[in-house]
Amino acid sequence: FFTRILVLVACSISCRLSRIRIFQVSNMLSGIYFYNEAGDMILGRFYKSNMTKINVDAFREKVLIPRKFDKPVHIIDGFSFLFIRVGSIYVVCSTGMNGNASLIFQFLYDLVDIFRSYFDGKFDEESFRQNFTLIYELLDEVMDNGYPQITSADILQEYIKTTNKDVSLRARLQRLALQSNAISSNNSNASNGSSKDGKSMQEIT
Repeated sequence: FFTRILVLVACSISCRLSRIRIFQVSNMLSGIYFYNEAGDMILGRFYKSNMTKINVDAFREKVLIPRKFDKPVHIIDGFSFLFIRVGSIYVVCSTGMNGNASLIFQFLYDLVDIFRSYFDGKFDEESFRQNFTLIYELLDEVMDNGYPQITSADILQEYIKTTNKDVSLRARLQRLALQSNAISSNNSNASNGSSKDGKSMQEIT
């Protein structure tokens, strides 16, 4: 009796692992890219060396610029490009394999939900430009060498606990620049004050 149970459990685990392997192999992505409404790339993350900037530029030139949005999947130079539009942002992914389109699209929508959970419900170009560091961290967590991994916002927030203002690299650089300018200004004022004092002393003497 117990032997049968062990066999059934082993078979169940084996089937689940097989389904996971099939899901991963059939949905290996070469990269994920984000474009604004004008067709300019905001940022992109390459996961496989088989995808180059030339291939990505080909998608932009053949689909985004001429606005060929009649179908959500385009095959260009042997690569499949799948995309969705959310507001003014185009979320694009590429794969060199014949993947399961429905699962890939589900992954893209899950990715949008993750970003919104971090951006106070927003998903626009400004949110992207203020959170480059955070976005790259998230893209590294949700994908592992091109394979979808964690797509739960609740789980990710247990690992990446941050706010927009804390993670914005641009904001950090701006603050550092302001601090540097303030220090330089203070030093300059102090130097001028010292020279004036010295001159006054010389005139008095």
